[in-house]
Amino acid sequence: MTDDTYLAEILKNPTQCHEPGCAAENGLLMHLTDNPWGGADYCYPHARRALASTPLVLTCECTFCVRARHVLSRHEHEEAGADAVLCRECRGRHVITTASGTRHLVDLTLRVAMRVQDESNPLVSHGDPEYRSASMRRDGQVLPLLDLEPVVLGQPAYLLLGEVDDYEGYGCTTRLTTPVVSVEVVG
Repeated sequence: MTDDTYLAEILKNPTQCHEPGCAAENGLLMHLTDNPWGGADYCYPHARRALASTPLVLTCECTFCVRARHVLSRHEHEEAGADAVLCRECRGRHVITTASGTRHLVDLTLRVAMRVQDESNPLVSHGDPEYRSASMRRDGQVLPLLDLEPVVLGQPAYLLLGEVDDYEGYGCTTRLTTPVVSVEVVG
């Protein structure tokens, strides 16, 4: 696509993301070249990709790029809405504590997780039926975290883990927790 064709496409749909083929509404303007006019409007997912692959956005001090860095560093858990406290776009280490007392240490930068069962196996009541913690395969071991659904307080969390089993043809295991009572950042 030539520069003139690209510009014509942008002007034809000024409120849409400038990524070719994307019809989403744009949300952020960022510089992609040193040229003062070398920016583009993107939807949040495409803006995240541009931020990851375009060093200029990380160093440019114009109002647009500073805002883009700020907004994208605190993403809005777009998939689950405002109720989500953790999602696959998050980074860093977190402890997810569930109603049974079990803790899941999740490193979203390294994409690994470890389940730590509450040794006392307490009964915990949060107005719902009581929950118990049962031991599971590979408790206390660091496993690949292949995916997780957005985590919402008061709802069970879904973790997709690898290497829980080692038999031929095994791919992954889905772990469903008891309702999440807290999520803490640990690094």
